[in-house]
Amino acid sequence: KYITETDENLLPNGNYIPLDGTSMDLSTLTPFLFRENKPFLPLVYGVGFDHNFVLEHKKGQPDAVVIELTKGRKMEMFTDLPGVQFYTGNWLNEEEIGKEGTPHKQYGGFCLETQYYPNSCNIPEFPNSILKAGESYHSVTTYKFTTVE
Repeated sequence: KYITETDENLLPNGNYIPLDGTSMDLSTLTPFLFRENKPFLPLVYGVGFDHNFVLEHKKGQPDAVVIELTKGRKMEMFTDLPGVQFYTGNWLNEEEIGKEGTPHKQYGGFCLETQYYPNSCNIPEFPNSILKAGESYHSVTTYKFTTVE
């Protein structure tokens, strides 16, 4: 429902942007590729999706669901962290070569990176991400893979 607002350098400033009805609204299953050309300022700044989504955890429900329609692959993500950085390969280019000599293409993939909000150490209103000497850190993120009919 919200992302952390960023400046043109993608640095969060402490504000939130509601996504209902925007081209970044992913609250229902909807294709996310090819939105990079939409005139919504956060997509312009990120050259596509490269944003921290604020998670609203619901017990027993995944925090994110992705379905690949060609083969019916489904991925569900569960986490105890407050945010997820959703990135769609906006800055990739074919000069970078990957596995088996395959070039990395712009928008050729995506990442769901669970996290505390970027820049949270400088914004007191964001969830606290500071780990002090002697403290322990533990977090769990699970990705569940299935298929759909």
